[in-house]
Amino acid sequence: MNIGLANEFARYADKTGIDIYKVIERVRVNGQVIEKVIYVGKTEQDLRKRLRQHLKDPKKPDWRATFAAGDLRIEPIKAGNWTAYEAAVWERHYIKHYEKLNPDLLNDATPIGERKFNKFRDLHIPCP
Repeated sequence: MNIGLANEFARYADKTGIDIYKVIERVRVNGQVIEKVIYVGKTEQDLRKRLRQHLKDPKKPDWRATFAAGDLRIEPIKAGNWTAYEAAVWERHYIKHYEKLNPDLLNDATPIGERKFNKFRDLHIPCP
């Protein structure tokens, strides 16, 4: 268990402005342009700065070329003043939502597992 993250989830008074965002890729299929969400994340940073960080990530080399071609962008989904727990729950919610639309979503980490969700939920205001 990641003790640091568990401690973060236990702090119910520490709230920070956080954006949940999606990265959208434009692809051409049979002559049609289709936009699909390929990644969901959360950040306290400006979204343009966060996208630049993604573009420098060596695990995402295709993103740079796609962005250079004008076919990749970042958009906010939801913003709030949340605890670490609340932000993780919102991020998890949107990852699950967009996985239904694109099973090939590129997220490789789960922001919060079921066990921690249940352990800390009574300390926080539930999501609407």
